[in-house]
Amino acid sequence: MRTETHLELIVDGVSGRLVADEDGAIQAAARADVSRDACRCVYEQRFTCERMVNAYEQVYEGL
Repeated sequence: MRTETHLELIVDGVSGRLVADEDGAIQAAARADVSRDACRCVYEQRFTCERMVNAYEQVYEGL
């Protein structure tokens, strides 16, 4: 099952695989074609310290 959290963490085919069910997970695991470097790049783009602080500030300002 896909959720917003999955979409934030995983870029399908780049930093992981998003699948709909167990059969899809089995097929995705068999491919094992995700690059560690690509995963790191996605992480560095999305979860820098500055970006995370800004995101938290926006949440707190909305309270």
